[in-house]
Amino acid sequence: MSLILGIYSKKRKIEKNNIDDVLVDFSLQGKRKLRTKAGKKIIFSSMVSELGEKNIVENEDKSLILVIGGEIFGFGKGAEELAEKGHSFKDKGNGAEYILHSYEEFGDSFLKELNGTFSFAIYDRTKDELILGNDSFGIYPMFVYNGDDYVIFSSEFEPLARYGGLSRELDYDAVAEYFSLGLPLGEKTFLKEIKNMHPGSVIRVSGGKFSTRQYANMDIKVNRKGEMPYFAREASRIISKAVQSRMAKSAEYACNLTGGADTRLILSSLTKEQREQMSFMTRNSAQLEPEEDRDVIIARMLADRLHLDHEVTKEKFLTEEFGPSYFDRRRILPSAKRKIGGLHGGEFLGGCCYTMSPINIGKIRRKDVNRILERVFSKNFLRKVSDPYANLERELRGIKAENKELYFCIRQITRGFFTSIYGGSRAGWLSPYYFPTRITSVFWDREFLEFLLTVPREYLENYRLYNQVYKDHFPELTGIPTNSDLAKRNDSCIRYIKSGKEPKKARKPRYSTALREFLRGNDTNRKEFYNQRFVFGLYWKAMLGLDNGPMVRRFIDFEAWYRRFVSEVG
Repeated sequence: MSLILGIYSKKRKIEKNNIDDVLVDFSLQGKRKLRTKAGKKIIFSSMVSELGEKNIVENEDKSLILVIGGEIFGFGKGAEELAEKGHSFKDKGNGAEYILHSYEEFGDSFLKELNGTFSFAIYDRTKDELILGNDSFGIYPMFVYNGDDYVIFSSEFEPLARYGGLSRELDYDAVAEYFSLGLPLGEKTFLKEIKNMHPGSVIRVSGGKFSTRQYANMDIKVNRKGEMPYFAREASRIISKAVQSRMAKSAEYACNLTGGADTRLILSSLTKEQREQMSFMTRNSAQLEPEEDRDVIIARMLADRLHLDHEVTKEKFLTEEFGPSYFDRRRILPSAKRKIGGLHGGEFLGGCCYTMSPINIGKIRRKDVNRILERVFSKNFLRKVSDPYANLERELRGIKAENKELYFCIRQITRGFFTSIYGGSRAGWLSPYYFPTRITSVFWDREFLEFLLTVPREYLENYRLYNQVYKDHFPELTGIPTNSDLAKRNDSCIRYIKSGKEPKKARKPRYSTALREFLRGNDTNRKEFYNQRFVFGLYWKAMLGLDNGPMVRRFIDFEAWYRRFVSEVG
């Protein structure tokens, strides 16, 4: 996967001195190796990986140039058909070339059939037109700034925040939604002039005009006639297909091996040859010894059973290296291999997103939202914001999928910058949009997610469908215990590895507990887990791309509020 950056001038040409800070930040002050194509009106830049990806390509007459971040899958037959129509490929396995030639042939109508997590930009030199597009669920990020002089876009938030022409005005609605609901809604980020591109959409910039069209409307109905065996069979087929579509070059992949149940769905979908060609890795929690870490213990069981090339690495953040430089280090990609993992399998296929998502639309009440707003914000601040609950209702009305709640859960978990979920600091709220730019998950597959939207909620909840999938189609590794909630169900075919059993010392780190204790004033875990200056200052500075401390303090007594909030929700 590659990170991308682009700059388009609405005027006669790009004035390089105006955008130097953006380019320097994207290069991490020269630490990243970049491939850049520059012209009078555009700059396209892509991070160069050791895999030799060609993420910036041009068509035969150089009238079109494209840059893409992310990956697309299952386009081999389409590339052959385009070649038969006369399009020239240097590499038919290159997704960038496939998108460019598809756009030449069909315009942007081909996007509705495209599978992957991606965002891209095409510049049409003959029309002086910029076209931006992303995947149908908006999982791979595309942050966009649309100013008077420039359109700047990137798969990272930080470079846009460094543009000198940016007002850096807070989006007050995003801040209010973040604290009262759990995450900003829609395309909002914490800076008013930076948006995260709407899922399944196309942006066109031409003649000074900026227009957006949504190509993926997700008008999907729930299949009330299907029964559990049918849904289990379809889920199994699509998961296996998703794994295999990503394995064209299996030797280039490393698989994140965990103690959860999601990983072994990937393992069981791989051929013996693919397992032998791949490498597998497990992160040992910074707070635990390997023999105490459930993930490590179970991963080693799986690796021994299947004779995998397996490596355990020690997690370093949240220890001595956790501080002001955390965000810069987090942006560096150390691996020379593509990574595949089982992110969000339990949330989506297991149905636990219905209860774990920041916004539970079945339970959230206006009076609860208003109570939080009144406790957190001053009257002066509240006069500047619209009603978060009304914004939520408006967002839900725009969802066309019959299963609105699942679709909204998918958007929250894959796109959101949220306050408290999955143990707080260890998940995405410290590094929003991080995972889709570093890893591919079979549970983000477009066909898989569209299929899940047809499954009745009662089949997804409490891991019912997940468990049926294992029983009927993936029994190979059920004898090895898991740390997943799946195995806590009475009818589960997988054993649960409990504290004090199998083996005796197996346990999980409690990041959320440490955060709550620290914020309540308990010093016990302070040195090991958190730095107060970071939590109440540098976090906001890094998040907003600010040079001079957190602007939020103008409106919120953040530390006092956060202590109250954590004690209430904890």
